[in-house]
Amino acid sequence: MIVKNKVIATSSGRPTFFYKGNCVTISILPTLFHTRNVNGSSGNIHFRGDVEIEGEVEAGIRVEAERNILVEQALNKATMSASRAVITHKNILNSDIFAGVHTMLIVKLGQMLQTVHLNIEKLSALLKQLCELSKTQAGSHSYIQIENASTSRLYASENIFVLGSGCINTTIHSGGMVKIKGTLRGGEVYAKLGADIHRVGSDSGTATFIEVPENQKICIKTAMKGTTIKVGSKTHTFTETTRQVTAAIDKSGRLMLE
Repeated sequence: MIVKNKVIATSSGRPTFFYKGNCVTISILPTLFHTRNVNGSSGNIHFRGDVEIEGEVEAGIRVEAERNILVEQALNKATMSASRAVITHKNILNSDIFAGVHTMLIVKLGQMLQTVHLNIEKLSALLKQLCELSKTQAGSHSYIQIENASTSRLYASENIFVLGSGCINTTIHSGGMVKIKGTLRGGEVYAKLGADIHRVGSDSGTATFIEVPENQKICIKTAMKGTTIKVGSKTHTFTETTRQVTAAIDKSGRLMLE
């Protein structure tokens, strides 16, 4: 309610703001606090609002939230799905993380549009699903922020941030930008709005793949042997360690490495 030009909450929860044009909708969303590990004893979590978990999320568990998910401890063979953000503070092992209900459709559509030989029937079906989901997801701000991940899958309709040691043999698909402060070793990355990675690959030449659209850049501080980058339709595989790499398509359509 409004009292003397101030908005006063009449119930407990997390305040949220939704902007559309000149209108602002203010609401209070409930938050579910889980103080222990999430496992077979507690069961899966499905919640309308935010979910905050102080313990670990164990094998076979699925956590779904209509807003944000925060996990303080490790994930192991678990699935996280939120319409907004997923944030974790410890290790992620063999898990699936989704931020944004229509994330998978957006990423898949972007990749199909860059393929020369499009499968028209699949593209048509994908567009139909995307349009239906977009009606309920207007204004969504979805991202993933983690410390590190191994043999996992990360999908976000916007940015993905890896702030710790990095990722090993992990698939990363982002409708925004991918920023990895540590090492990316093995696996693949698709970043619609570009990628900025500190170190890619390993001394043994572990195959690692990074892709962005033709109007975006790939920035790598250290690219090891076995690293393959793709900008638009142009690819390059590094055969030796290269530092301070910026890969982009120039005006003549050539892949430039600076």
